[in-house]
Amino acid sequence: MNFNSHLTEEKIIDYQLGNLDMEETAQIKEHLDTCPTCQSHLENWKDLLLDVQHVENEPSPQMYQRLQQSIANTKGSMKQKKKYWVFPGFATAVCLIMILFTIYDSKEPTYQVMHNDSIKNQEMVTKPQTKRLTIIPVKDFENLHGNVWVNKETNELLIEVSGIHDQADKDYQLWMLDQDNHLESEILFVQNGTAKILYRGENVRNLQMIKASLEPRGGSSEPTGPDTFFVPVNYN
Repeated sequence: MNFNSHLTEEKIIDYQLGNLDMEETAQIKEHLDTCPTCQSHLENWKDLLLDVQHVENEPSPQMYQRLQQSIANTKGSMKQKKKYWVFPGFATAVCLIMILFTIYDSKEPTYQVMHNDSIKNQEMVTKPQTKRLTIIPVKDFENLHGNVWVNKETNELLIEVSGIHDQADKDYQLWMLDQDNHLESEILFVQNGTAKILYRGENVRNLQMIKASLEPRGGSSEPTGPDTFFVPVNYN
């Protein structure tokens, strides 16, 4: 067998996994000895397949990046071919990579947010575990009033604020701080001086503070404007 071009990803994976016969293994080794490009691809797959075999829970961020790059490279090499064969070793490796990619990606926090008229169901307000808290306006925003309903059992949060004066170049931005000092934010959409938001997410159970501030139109990545109200949520 003569290799007039670089080895395919399939061949490199099968070579590393020991899925080839002795003759083809020797031929590929001979090619690798004279091809720096294929040597580099082999080294990348060696490290990646070693990580796949030893991972126990979830991949590290570094491994996650390598998984993404490897998947992208593999898809790219497939698109360049009009025909290709999927070898057992290659398929196994790609399946393992996709499984780990899914495991890592599923660790990202998931939440649901609804605003104003889109909130059709407010039954969480009447649940026995739900706590009603009153917002506390700060100086210069005494006109604000409203309530927050928090249910740490169902991970639901409902906020209703009235007395909001719409600002032409500003947005009221909500900030939710949990016990690990992780900050989530949402824009409050004002309708006739009122804003309502329903938030569902795992971090509700760890909330310790809610506040809102005036931010440039479109919101900020962190609080920069004056605070408008706050609500301590540090109950058990």
